[in-house]
Amino acid sequence: MSRTLIRIITLPDKLLEIVLLLLAVSSVLYLRANNSRAELEIFIDNELWKTYNMQQDQIITIREGIVVEINNGRIRMKESICANQICVRQGYSSSIPIICAPEKIALIIKRRGEQDMMITR
Repeated sequence: MSRTLIRIITLPDKLLEIVLLLLAVSSVLYLRANNSRAELEIFIDNELWKTYNMQQDQIITIREGIVVEINNGRIRMKESICANQICVRQGYSSSIPIICAPEKIALIIKRRGEQDMMITR
């Protein structure tokens, strides 16, 4: 049984496996390098409030009842005083912005070298 399987795998199949493996490894390395340059920008009322390094785990209190957490290069709205709690239920994000519309707070992940993202109402 195993000899038949070995005979079915051809040279092009092996080359395809190698190419896919190299692509996967290079993707992981690229994403790790990109994450090391990531910053969290916190906007309140459409104005930049503060910027934080995403590589440093920390808990940030924006104001009473509104808490953001940075953990392993990901962010989340840990607590919010808004009624619907959509921003809290969104959970962790490493690329997608987290918006708390009732409190007018936006958590934007920015990687150095990327173009600015425009946020509109």
